[in-house]
Amino acid sequence: MRYLISYDLITPGKDYKPLWQALADLGAVRVLESEWTVNHSNSTPLAIANYCIKHMDANDRILVTEMPDNYAYRNLIAQPKAA
Repeated sequence: MRYLISYDLITPGKDYKPLWQALADLGAVRVLESEWTVNHSNSTPLAIANYCIKHMDANDRILVTEMPDNYAYRNLIAQPKAA
């Protein structure tokens, strides 16, 4: 299953490299400034969100949802990996 991870990082000037590293360690690909995609066959949106929350501030926001196979894009940072 492919998931879209979208977040708002609220604290200005905060170093969010630990979150970005955690997402990379999960195998996620950054497609927009605050959106990543990840293929994970044995996970759920809640499990992925809980994993990310460990690397975020309490006031940050996150949304994890299943990503359909049919989507459109333009000028992404990176191409999502095929499911």
